[in-house]
Amino acid sequence: MLQRCVWIVFLFPFISLAQDSAPGINRLFPAGLQAGTTVTVQALGSVPDGPIDIWCETPSILVSVTNEKAKFQISADASITPGVYRIRFYNAAGASPLIPLVVGSLPEITEPDNQMAEVMDQTINGRLIKNDEVDEYVVTLSANQTLVAAVTSNEILRAPMDASLQICDAKGFVLEQNDDAHGIDPLLVFTAPSDGDYRIRIFAFPEQPNSSIRYSGGEDYVYRLTLTTGPFVQASLPLVLAAEQPNSLVLKGWNLTTQPNITAVRTEGTWRGASQRNAGLLQLPVAELGTQVVTHADDDQTLGLTSIPVWANGVIRASEAVQRYRIALTKGQKVRCKVEARQIGSDLDPHISIWNANEEKMLAENDDASREQVDAELDFTAPDAGDYVIQIRDLYRFGGEHFFYRMLVTTLVPDVTLSVADDRLQFAAKEDVTGEWKVTVNRQNGFAQAVNIQAVELPDGVTCESATSAGEGDSAKEVTLKWKARWPVSGPVRLQGTVVDESGRIQRTIPVEFDLGRCLQVSSLRTNQLWLTATAE
Repeated sequence: MLQRCVWIVFLFPFISLAQDSAPGINRLFPAGLQAGTTVTVQALGSVPDGPIDIWCETPSILVSVTNEKAKFQISADASITPGVYRIRFYNAAGASPLIPLVVGSLPEITEPDNQMAEVMDQTINGRLIKNDEVDEYVVTLSANQTLVAAVTSNEILRAPMDASLQICDAKGFVLEQNDDAHGIDPLLVFTAPSDGDYRIRIFAFPEQPNSSIRYSGGEDYVYRLTLTTGPFVQASLPLVLAAEQPNSLVLKGWNLTTQPNITAVRTEGTWRGASQRNAGLLQLPVAELGTQVVTHADDDQTLGLTSIPVWANGVIRASEAVQRYRIALTKGQKVRCKVEARQIGSDLDPHISIWNANEEKMLAENDDASREQVDAELDFTAPDAGDYVIQIRDLYRFGGEHFFYRMLVTTLVPDVTLSVADDRLQFAAKEDVTGEWKVTVNRQNGFAQAVNIQAVELPDGVTCESATSAGEGDSAKEVTLKWKARWPVSGPVRLQGTVVDESGRIQRTIPVEFDLGRCLQVSSLRTNQLWLTATAE
């Protein structure tokens, strides 16, 4: 199943001014802003001389140049939904990667000069610039008041740091510490034992461990630290939205005095949603058309799954609890049950098993999809026609309100996806120069049909030869698209594959996508927003 992300594309005129180098910008500092505000950001990485243009996925965010090199002004509409958005810098020589920009709901500050100042109910944009650096902030709490301290860094901003977060008393004694909550980004929920001041410390190690035994830092060690005693959204039920129909979402998190419902309608893509009154980000995948979405409400209930594919959502609230789903399969039917929990910020370490109808015999089980993936995934072939029971529990029999999950149950049928290893292509705008873009054809479960791959959106003056991936042979796994440009151009492009039947009718279309990595509740975020640059001679 594809998790598509809808990007609003603006086509800019080509740039005719020759330039020596493309923008090598890879991050922004600060890396976000509050909805309804304007902030000046520093572009991190190499910023060439000369004019730079900016592409943004939404008209609700405006990015403009300033008189200072590497400084840009960003404004976000007050009506924009908090979430992660992406921008790209480009010129005649090329383009930057897609850069994440976080729009939040709380007031924001950029690394105050006096770190010991009160910083409650704000998001702090900071950097650990040098080795052995520790940033420290102070909050004042009342007895039994619950503080949520959440770091956004490696998970969304791709900063090469593995942050640690501590809460200390006024004298600096460590009361609680967290290292990994969302990926390797930490989150702490702390209930104050007494009135007083508490210190929040953040420091980091390199994302890739090295031989040094010390705190690490660097220009690109960028983080966002949210500190609040107000509502903080961690997740929702369900954790996936049904397409083309209203969806009532029950928010989950901390300090949520009420349980508001949110109604959202989206035909495809990734839906962003968080009340302006709540901190935290909520980004959910949207199910493909025809995919059922159900929520398990009671540990003692066995929920029937009436159709496949289906997204099943639930929370393992109690220790020793097991949630069950009953499903009817035909003899020889092959199904895949894929559970997402840890990768979307849950405390659940999922274990999945399939039993016969009366649950007397376990037929298959799994707790880790791979050595690198601790979430569970199980392929199962029904030995006979009849009912089977899918059980989900925590591997260590723990439970709680933050042990949430979603599970996709699909029939294993022939399928195909298309991807590129790089979201940018660059070549010279010259008659005898051709650019080549390799497209990987990911065939699954015996998919053997031919796929024709072509460009469906191109800048003016650019041509692209379509290519066909045959069902077997060298082209079955990879094809090469060849490009030419009549003049210099830098702009977005979109590629698409089509599968046709024997009569030549199109059976389906498949976007060619680039993997942006994980992003909060969206386990894998992909985009079909690709970029082409044809440079001057």
